[in-house]
Amino acid sequence: MKKLLILFLIFMLITDVSAQSPQKMSYQCVIRDASGALVTNQEVGIKISILQGIVTGSVIYEEIHTSTTNTNGLLTIEIGGGTVLSGAFDSIDWADGPYFIKTETDPTGDTNYSITGTSQLLSVPYAFYTNTAGNGFSGDYSDLTNKPALFSGSFPDLSDKPTTISGYGITDAVTISGDQDITGDKTFTGTIRVPAPIDSADAATKAYVDILKAQIDTLNQISLDAGNYGTLLDIDMNIYKTIKIGTQVWMAENLSTTTFRDGTPIPLVTENSEWVSLTTAGRCYYNNDSMTYKNSYGALYNWYTVNTGNLCPAGWHVPADAEWTMLTDYLGGLSVAGGKLKETDTTHWNAPNTGATNETGFTAFPGGFRADNNGNFLSIGEYGYWWSSSVYNDHDAWSRYMYYISSGVAKYNQNKKFGFSIRCLRDY
Repeated sequence: MKKLLILFLIFMLITDVSAQSPQKMSYQCVIRDASGALVTNQEVGIKISILQGIVTGSVIYEEIHTSTTNTNGLLTIEIGGGTVLSGAFDSIDWADGPYFIKTETDPTGDTNYSITGTSQLLSVPYAFYTNTAGNGFSGDYSDLTNKPALFSGSFPDLSDKPTTISGYGITDAVTISGDQDITGDKTFTGTIRVPAPIDSADAATKAYVDILKAQIDTLNQISLDAGNYGTLLDIDMNIYKTIKIGTQVWMAENLSTTTFRDGTPIPLVTENSEWVSLTTAGRCYYNNDSMTYKNSYGALYNWYTVNTGNLCPAGWHVPADAEWTMLTDYLGGLSVAGGKLKETDTTHWNAPNTGATNETGFTAFPGGFRADNNGNFLSIGEYGYWWSSSVYNDHDAWSRYMYYISSGVAKYNQNKKFGFSIRCLRDY
């Protein structure tokens, strides 16, 4: 049977100052469960037994109560005022002690008592006897000498309570003051505020990071306006070159992120049968070989990944069909734009890599594609394909491709299941 963790104080209210014995005794106790936690604001069932002689002595009186603890776990009842099970409270001969009080508690408010405690009744109950003996006691508890201080009902007023977290049996807790080493992942809700960083080991505030980002964005723009490359960081911490062409700012490398902007992983799909059945987001690397192809050619994505609107880094997006057209129009039209966009020489493009000057710095790579009907990988070195975000019909979306024996850019609608490269475009 569980032990009751209980602090109790007993005092009497003399309800009859005549020669008759008082009829009730006020009883207060603070109730904790077996783990030491306060039982607060809860209806509790309690059985009171008066035992005579020894702690396991004869039961001369029993009664039961149902009462509710307060916010500090304090329970107050009047012994002699409950539902009597046996005996008569007013007929107890208090001179014929010692007496013990046994409490049995059911924290659910029922009579399935599981928490038990027994304590000896010392000087306080004998006030009943001295009252009838004519010792001059006024009947006012405050007139007694050598009495214990009454519990105020406030937990901070308790004496000998634990002063540390471990004193309450808590071994893994985050403290609100002092130094502490914390292991493992922790998730906090609400707002966590930290001071502005001063030392190298200080946490950076959002305001501080925003200032740094604004400075980086400014430097990037200065570089882009001067015809140089800027930089872009994705959620996977991949760093890409960026380039300004006309009024647009493009990534100068193919996207290779494995994660959506919101932190959700993009499924990696290697099996051909699974790839051709997809109608949801999926990514892969040419020949399923990231070691060989990721750094130069990036990843290949189906159009369902594009359609999430969550693929490019914050402040960037997959260009719409009209934005691809704006690029090629600025470069003189579809027939000549490819040469100005393609990487020069034949390191990645097959010979002859017709018309390639890369005068824009766009550095288009021939990443090939993954087929929609069988999942095969085809045409690396010959073709580079890039998705737009624009829908052609229920099955197709608009794309652009460049070819190793052409200086042009082709616009073509392709099945959404194809795996193509991605170039992101800045929002402004």
